[in-house]
Order: sequence, then C-alpha cells, then structure tokens
Amino acid sequence: MHVFMALDIGTTSVKGFAFDEAFHRVAGFHREYRLETPRAHFVEMDPEVYWAAVSQGIQEMLASGIAPGDVACVTFTTQGETMIPVDREGRALSKAVVWLDDRAQDEAGRLSAAIDGERFYQTTGVPDINAATPLAKLMWYAGQDEFSRRVYKYLLLEDYLILRMTGNFVTEQSLLSSTGYFDIVNRRYWPEAMKACGVREDQLPEAVQSGRIAGAVTAQAARATGLLAGTPVVSGAMDQVCAAIGAGNSTEGVLSENTGTCLAVTATVNRPRFSQDRSVPLYAHFDQKFLLLAYNPTAAMVLKWFKDQFMSEYAATLDKDRNIYDALTAEAATSPVLSGGVTMIPHFSGRLLPDPDPDMRGALAGLSLSTTRADCIRAILEGVAYMLRQSVQVVSALGAPVREIRSVGGAAVSPLWNRIKASVTQLPVVAMRESESTALGAAMLGAMGMGVTADPAEIRLDQDRVYLPEAEWIGPYERGFARFETINRRLSGLRVDMEGQQ
Repeated sequence: MHVFMALDIGTTSVKGFAFDEAFHRVAGFHREYRLETPRAHFVEMDPEVYWAAVSQGIQEMLASGIAPGDVACVTFTTQGETMIPVDREGRALSKAVVWLDDRAQDEAGRLSAAIDGERFYQTTGVPDINAATPLAKLMWYAGQDEFSRRVYKYLLLEDYLILRMTGNFVTEQSLLSSTGYFDIVNRRYWPEAMKACGVREDQLPEAVQSGRIAGAVTAQAARATGLLAGTPVVSGAMDQVCAAIGAGNSTEGVLSENTGTCLAVTATVNRPRFSQDRSVPLYAHFDQKFLLLAYNPTAAMVLKWFKDQFMSEYAATLDKDRNIYDALTAEAATSPVLSGGVTMIPHFSGRLLPDPDPDMRGALAGLSLSTTRADCIRAILEGVAYMLRQSVQVVSALGAPVREIRSVGGAAVSPLWNRIKASVTQLPVVAMRESESTALGAAMLGAMGMGVTADPAEIRLDQDRVYLPEAEWIGPYERGFARFETINRRLSGLRVDMEGQQ
C-alpha cells in the first residue's frame, strides 16, 4: 500500500494525515503551538517550532503502522503570508513573521502611494496593500540595512519546510497569490512591486506550479522524520486552494464553503474575475485557473460565542460522549423556520461582503417575551446561511457559475445546518465525507506530482450526503433573507462604543 502524506500547517497548530490510494485517511496527528507577541504589532514564531512539530508528527504517523517505504510522497499546505528570511545555507535569520503581524504600517503607506491601487489588484489579485501584506514586510526587511545584506532568500512558510526537507529553494504559485509581489495573471514575480519594495527577484525562490516534485528528502531530514532519504516532496498550495481541491472544487460550477471561525467561500473560474470595489481576492489555482475567495470574519464562531456565554452550565450536564454542538443543533431543530421571528446578524468582527464595513457588529433582532433559546440558536444557523447566500451572489455576479455547493469543515456534519443552507441558497449542498479537506487537497496534489493522476478533478471523492432545497422552506427563507438584508443595511454605519452608547 502506498500512502500520500499531507502536512497542514496552520496558525496555531500542525495537522498531518496519511491517505491511501483511494484517498481515505489511514493515520493522522495534531500538535498545537503558541505564537509569540514580543511587542505591539509583532506576531512571530521560532521556525524550529514548525519543523519540530512536522518531524515529530511524521514520526507519530509512521509509528502507527505505516512503513517508511510505503510513503509515496510528502506535500505541505500552509497558511499564506508567513515569512522567514534565510541565509545561503538555509539557516533562518529571524523568527518567522506570522501573517497576523502588522509591523510594516509605514511601508504599507509608502507602497500604497507608489503603486496604483487598481493596477495592484488587477495584477496580484490582492485587494489592497496593508501592514500585513508580505510586499510591505519585504520593504520593512529591506530597510534593515545590516540584516538585509545577510539575506539570501525570503521564504514563505511552505518554502521553508520544503527547504528543510529537500535542501531546495522552491515556492509555488498559489502560495504567492496573497503576497502582493506575484503577478497571478502571467504567473511570475511582478517587477514593479519588486522595485517598489527594494528586494531583488533573485532573493526569492524559484516559483513552480502546484503538484510538481520540488525535491527529495535529504539524509538529514530522514533522520529527523523517520522517512526514507529520497522520498519525493511535492509542491502543495496555500490552505484555501487545497481546501477547494479537497472538496472537488477545481472546475467551474462548483463552489465550496467552509463554515468555521470565519465563512470562507471559494469558486473556480477559468479566467481572471475582479470585483469593481476590489473586495474579493483572486488566487492562482493549482493549474492555470483561478480561485475567487469570498470571506467574512465570523461564522461558526458566533455559535461558539453563544455556547460559551450562555450555555456553560448546560454543557456541563451532557454525557461525556455527546458533542455540545450536536446538542445545540438538536435544540435548534425544535424551533420553527425563521426562528420565531428572530434574525441573527453574524458580523461580530466587521463585515467584508457584500459591502465592506469593518466597524459593523452583530445583532439579534426580533426578540420577544416568547423567544426561546432554541430560537436564538436556530437564528445563528440561519444568519450564517443568509451570509452564505450573499457570498454566492457576489461570486455569481463576477461571472462564476454556481451549480452546487460543497460543504467542508466542522459545520458540514450538521444535517440541520446543511438543510437550511440548501433552502436559503436554493442550491444543492453536498457534505463531503472527509472533513479535513485541506490536507486531502494537498494529498491529491501529491498524487498529481507522482503521476498517479494528471488532474485532481479526476479523483472521485466520497460524499456523505446531498441536501436539496426543501420546497416548504424556500418561501419563508426568501422572506427571511429579505429581512436579513434590510437589518444589515440599517445597522451598517451604526457605531457603538465600548460602553454601548451610540
């Protein structure tokens, strides 16, 4: 049996999985770590922490019964934007600057003044230059004279891990999509951006397509991980792209959604599609296609907020083998469609789509003396579904055809939530069997790199269940969506200070 190993390096943890030739999970691990915040605007991580988590996690998977000789390849998928400068020997010259870091505020201002905003978006797919944009961080590094002279390559996190595995300086195009210095249309570094930030193109690694062999495990990496020296390492993709691949979202007509902390909605398009207000990022997909990302900061996080703030005593009474979120959705099912007249606005940390309003906050509207806890829980599920419909409308307006929605992540296991989403959007919602779609997508790219498949779209993925719009719910949810949009408009622009005064 051959297995494809996929390492998913997130902001606060590493997850790794091994998939067999039918792309079923056969082993896995999960390791958490803590970010460093040495001072205001700085968010860092010791690169050795990433490497230790990866190497120890691979050892753990091998110890579960996988023979090192059965590992066909290793593929990484990582958070975008995290940056690590290294010297000629590949040694990290500083802590990793995590994507949340916004130290480059002055540099972002200078770059925004120097580069036309519309040309920047139409070239890079990145809506704007801010202090967290890697282009601004390159300029910050270039301004550290003594330090910058020692830098051989500026790497992103996946690049660094490929380097530790293979000794090669390689990056991949989808990961570069969110940097602000990569031309996603022509698939090359953007000379104007490089000139503006003061970093030479030869200080960046070779950019290859996703799903290409980037090198082989070195003897040193073999000792650290337990893998066989010579095991191929395949270029992956940034996490959002891998999540789309793992959901089967690699052709036009399929949209994938992940209702997690945020709501991330991605749609494949065959050619570049840019929004007039520059609110929708566009990424280079794993092939020559593109991926639209419609994003709002809070989604299932609102349900967690409700649980933590109002249901801690209830959670303590549950049987140990019963999931609290299963209990919440079971209670929500006792509330009628439209939640007894309650509407939840889930923008607890600002709204990005359909109209950006970073200061907007959430609301429960329509409360009465007859409102129940079940009504409030169901209103959260419905509010996120309305937000999903808005995202579908946004990408559809940009020319992305949408025939069905693939649902991944933790919320995809909720039948009630999927029924609501299907009826609100009036589209089939397909719950995928594999919840770890990001790692699965990376494994599929690994198979592509090894020649097992020429296109991940050819791989048959297991579906858990297809949810169709329910006829008796469609009319009520049309009215509910109209009310949701009306409340959104009326709340937009409303400012509330910390004491709750307007």
